[in-house]
Amino acid sequence: MIPEWTIATLTSMMLWINSLTGLPMPESPPEIVYTEAREMKYMLYGCNSKSHPRASQICKELKETGEITNDNTSTIGLYDHDRKVIHLNPIIRTYDKPVRDSVIIHELVHHMQFSADIPYKCFGQLEETAYDIQDRYIKSKGRKDIFTELHLSPLYLFIIFSCGRDDIFSVPEEYEN
Repeated sequence: MIPEWTIATLTSMMLWINSLTGLPMPESPPEIVYTEAREMKYMLYGCNSKSHPRASQICKELKETGEITNDNTSTIGLYDHDRKVIHLNPIIRTYDKPVRDSVIIHELVHHMQFSADIPYKCFGQLEETAYDIQDRYIKSKGRKDIFTELHLSPLYLFIIFSCGRDDIFSVPEEYEN
């Protein structure tokens, strides 16, 4: 556990999330670790398992070059729902506390969603809630919004929230009900 985010801190963050979303409290908070950007991208695109056909080119590029178009900062946080671990890009250490905490809040939403076994069509549905709660947190700390603080484009979020049939982050057909 990274000392900045103690069990008590994470529990209070999850209680705040619960008060806004109604998501039930999980039995315990997730572990938090620092993970290099390349490894996070590898996890994000499922390169360690059978990846989506459209992600295979990204995985191939990662294996060959060690990076995706020299982008080592865009993935700041990632929740591994199989291991119940929040992975943070070490670059987050350069962010100020409200922004760092907002990333933890975002990933805790995912921890709570997966702990509650919330049904979803694609990860975009889960992301929409996580970004909404993250935005509320940022604003509650007197900041502008996630677009300004994290340099996000509304179009980027629109694309993430979409659940297209051939979306890299959609639920594979074999897992659909």
